[in-house]
Amino acid sequence: MLLGQAQQLLPKLNDAQFTYFPRPAFQAGVGTHLRHCLDFYHAFLAGLPNGGVDYDARQRDPQIEHDRHYADAKIEAIAQRLRQLPMLPDNAPLQVKVNDSGRGVMGHSSVSRELQALIEHTIHHYALMAVLLKLQGFDPGNAFGVAPSTLLHWQSHQPTHG
Repeated sequence: MLLGQAQQLLPKLNDAQFTYFPRPAFQAGVGTHLRHCLDFYHAFLAGLPNGGVDYDARQRDPQIEHDRHYADAKIEAIAQRLRQLPMLPDNAPLQVKVNDSGRGVMGHSSVSRELQALIEHTIHHYALMAVLLKLQGFDPGNAFGVAPSTLLHWQSHQPTHG
């Protein structure tokens, strides 16, 4: 699971690495990006029972940004909720609030489409986290922040030595 990648990363980081961001080039650190991702998962899970998701109504829990252990517990809670979701049809309808010039309108989506969007959003932020960590001399690994399709592409284009 994608969230598990962050859980594997957190114990390897110290507090300074988790919260560091070089101003003015970056406005957020690893913890901030992780909190942002978790906000989206929480908004999805909060809206699922009533069939309407509002990603603008995120919790934005600042403790996640500064406390790796707290962040890990929040990841685990979200992962557990995701694992407990009932099996819904791929095309189960879902309304998603779309912010259009300050007006919130509901758009049509599906549970599977929103799960895919969460995956892509998380990978994007993991890539930013990887850059921030590499700037600090920490290597999160070649797969962190890379889409699964890209990893498969890389594997299929590895030169064979024989």
